[in-house]
Amino acid sequence: MGRGITVYIIFFIFMRKLVLYKTKYGSTKLYAEWLNKGVKDTDLLDIKDFNQIDRYSYSHFIIGSCTYMGKILVRDFLIDNWDFLRRKRVFLFSVGNIPLNNYESIKSYKQIPGYIRDNLIGYTKLPGRIEPKELGLFNRLLVRFIGKSNTGDKMNKELLEEVKQYII
Repeated sequence: MGRGITVYIIFFIFMRKLVLYKTKYGSTKLYAEWLNKGVKDTDLLDIKDFNQIDRYSYSHFIIGSCTYMGKILVRDFLIDNWDFLRRKRVFLFSVGNIPLNNYESIKSYKQIPGYIRDNLIGYTKLPGRIEPKELGLFNRLLVRFIGKSNTGDKMNKELLEEVKQYII
């Protein structure tokens, strides 16, 4: 009987999931919080605190990143930590207002090395929000140049259902 409990506890520990996020203006953090509340046995952590936890107790890593200036900002984190993460189940989502199948989104995703992209259990891009009044001067000018059609809140909690299918 004691052995069965040990096996169950070990199985439970290895089914833990960690939602990591890197955010610039809060959209990625909000998606990460929604995932954390909507998926059992999930912890939430800002990516900058990754080295301060017992990362070996997690079987799944759901990594969220903002997309800024055509770059998925967790790219370097993935490269730096891939030796560890490649042994885990890793799902990546990025957040930005350019659609997933747009050339610019595809280009930013392909900046992540192929050896990482090929071993993710999934990837998606989710719409974010841009509130010009929250931006600095440079980014406000950039938004004005690009056009106001990219501003506003386009976030959609229901889009996380696709992500949940990969990690439950």
